[in-house]
Amino acid sequence: MTKIKISKKKIKKLELSLKSKFVKNLAIVFLVGSVSFLLAKKYKSQFIVATVNYQPISRFELNKLLTERYGQETLNELINQALIKDLLKENNIKITEGDIEEEINNLKTQLGGGEVFETTLAQYGLTLDQLKERLTITLGQKKLAQGLFNLEVTDEEVSQYYIQNKAMFETKTLEEVTEEIKTGLLDQKLQQEFNTWFTEQKEKASIRSFI
Repeated sequence: MTKIKISKKKIKKLELSLKSKFVKNLAIVFLVGSVSFLLAKKYKSQFIVATVNYQPISRFELNKLLTERYGQETLNELINQALIKDLLKENNIKITEGDIEEEINNLKTQLGGGEVFETTLAQYGLTLDQLKERLTITLGQKKLAQGLFNLEVTDEEVSQYYIQNKAMFETKTLEEVTEEIKTGLLDQKLQQEFNTWFTEQKEKASIRSFI
């Protein structure tokens, strides 16, 4: 059997080559590990929402519990919002940025200024963008009702409401609060009619739930 002789020089080169590959592989492992660690740290809140004595509570567990407790209620709200948006399109009704800004200014006036308005948003855990999204739905609903139903409030209804709720108006006369009462009673009538109509539209719509 023929023996193959390998010179010391070749052995040295082989050792250097293997050492070089090992260093490269080690560097790759270190780099991958570092990147994984940084990504896990950066996006940790997407997977883990809390720890208790170092035991993690996953976002999956949180979402599962929230879905079980509030899922159907929240889903119904989202379905209603989506359906109202469709109905607005069908009836060519648009809510402009001006409409929303006007409503926000009205809210600020009712609450007593911008500072109280901001505090109220914070108390309810709402951002300004979230409020605008909600106002788009409520204003759309109101415009839909106004366009669909021709309703009126009689002087007799106003007078009756004033007598039944006189303590609420303190020293104000009927003449001073007539328009305020009319607006409130008309909104109530529109809401009642809209609720009945919307229930019918919801029954006709193609809605599928997967929770």
